[in-house]
Amino acid sequence: MSTIPEPIAGGGGVVGSYQKNFNIAYFASKPPGWQELYNGMAGAPNENKPALDPSARKALLRNLFNAGAKLDPFIEGGDGGVDPFTIHRVRQNQNWAWVERGTGLDVSTDVMGMGNSLPCPPDGIITSTNIADYKPYPIPVPPPVVPVSATKLAHPVGQRITFWSLNGLGDEFRQIVDATGSDGYVAGDIWTGTTAQGYTGQFMKDVQEAGMFVAWKKIS
Repeated sequence: MSTIPEPIAGGGGVVGSYQKNFNIAYFASKPPGWQELYNGMAGAPNENKPALDPSARKALLRNLFNAGAKLDPFIEGGDGGVDPFTIHRVRQNQNWAWVERGTGLDVSTDVMGMGNSLPCPPDGIITSTNIADYKPYPIPVPPPVVPVSATKLAHPVGQRITFWSLNGLGDEFRQIVDATGSDGYVAGDIWTGTTAQGYTGQFMKDVQEAGMFVAWKKIS
């Protein structure tokens, strides 16, 4: 016998209830671009915002659907009047194993497919009232910040790596770095001095390919 409770009328349940926690997890598992569809729904991040007007809701649904979004025609679709837990619990009671994605706006154009057995088709949405099945939507992690040494190296210019001229003018030289992986200089900085190989003059920090290539160019 299932230990999952039946939904509480009113859409959302009470704080701490399984229904409420399920709805919170469901909404959190969806992309940021879907969240306006849940305006005003209990447990949604935008539950205190007014629901979209019908024309704006329809336009958003169409745009998401045409972009390939796997919209639930009874939750994201339609007018959004029934909470996710209630929808999935009713499906379980009716032995619906899955439904096909759709906007829920027009039965003449939406393919309202459903099935009572698995496997679920690629465009299908599996019925589940298990909160663990709704993982938080992954937020992109920004790339790590490469530390820049607070101290500029006295001798940041290393071995010559290109040979376009006899005296090294216009050629690239390797970057010498400290333990932080930096030489303390930024793109465009000028260093004046003599390298270990005996090249004397001015060298400009050269950063290309979004930081994938870093060297010093001899400019005088």
